[in-house]
Amino acid sequence: MAESVDSALIKCLKIANTISYDPVKKTVEYVSIYKIKSEEDLMRTLKSQTTFSGLSVKELKDGWHTCTQTLNKLEKENKIIIYKTKKDNAARHVWLNLDGKIGDQVDYEFVDIWRKIRVPKGDDLIKLMIDNGLMPTNYDPEAIKKKTAPVQERKQKKARKGKVTNIHMKGILRDYSSRV
Repeated sequence: MAESVDSALIKCLKIANTISYDPVKKTVEYVSIYKIKSEEDLMRTLKSQTTFSGLSVKELKDGWHTCTQTLNKLEKENKIIIYKTKKDNAARHVWLNLDGKIGDQVDYEFVDIWRKIRVPKGDDLIKLMIDNGLMPTNYDPEAIKKKTAPVQERKQKKARKGKVTNIHMKGILRDYSSRV
């Protein structure tokens, strides 16, 4: 009986994408999203990324549940950048920290242009964006309409007089109002 259960279970496990079965050793292993089990694996994976999209810590913990200590160590060494939640300061995403080293990744002409650009402060920025036909995210057009539109008082609805009845249902419904 136990052998039939084992063979049925193994047949199901072979179908699963996240589980690897070794028929020689007769072992089952969980396959995580990232094959990262150490600091070296993490750094190699981050350096090999072409899009600089970073890694989700939740997905990283999927196969390496003790990664938090290593992440904190690497952050203190300025090797990685960690985005953390404001509420509980939990790590959400991890990126490789280039530490200001641009190298071959970005054209120096672009870097010079980027550094020369000055962004206006606060209300000046909002005014400048509106003047150029752009809509800032913190701009509320309703607030401006409320300031310019005259305030009108709402009229209260008059109470109905008389009894409201379902005249179209007169032949079907009984009138219980006259009985006491």
